[in-house]
Amino acid sequence: MGATKRAAELVVLEAQERHPDTVFAAVRFGNVLGSNGSVIPIFRKLLAEGKPLTVTHPDATRYFMTIPEAVQLILQASILPDVRGRIAMLEMGEPVRILDLARNLLELSGARRDGEDHIVFTGLRPGERLHEALTAPHEQTLRTAHPKVRIVTTSAARGVPILPVIGHIETALERGEDAQGILDAVLDRGSRPGAADAAPSDLVSATAPS
Repeated sequence: MGATKRAAELVVLEAQERHPDTVFAAVRFGNVLGSNGSVIPIFRKLLAEGKPLTVTHPDATRYFMTIPEAVQLILQASILPDVRGRIAMLEMGEPVRILDLARNLLELSGARRDGEDHIVFTGLRPGERLHEALTAPHEQTLRTAHPKVRIVTTSAARGVPILPVIGHIETALERGEDAQGILDAVLDRGSRPGAADAAPSDLVSATAPS
């Protein structure tokens, strides 16, 4: 999971603690086919421009679901009593190899000919994983009343609140500074010595550019 998505989950969980009279919940899932920024529209754009399809790695895999399925499951997850102040995770099925997706699209479009795939491998970007993981090593999932919705639990200790740090991140970005170090320090909470006892200002002073 990307850092910004994980940060958003933590914001939701802390919002529940701050405002117990309101129901807050996060829903975690993989990629949605056809949504803005997803791989299918990108592939179609490249095909329309006559360019080869770009794939990071031959073995890269991701989880996918359709827009109607994602919307339906999110709505159903939102009414489950178990999700209050927690993270729900949607059942995504089996991961799909991106290379197979690209080859199938080329086949359907008629662009694949003479045994050429018209695919370029670009390499994994910094921090990008070869295989998508919906849960971290310290996380487990529990069943709910819905067969395709589970609750994510964690054995990691809760540490520094993220909400007070968001303002520091925004300030750093407005100044044109790199806020990644601040975000990484917060997301790493509970796994570093002293992280659980650190104050938001300590994290900022320790990670902000000098």
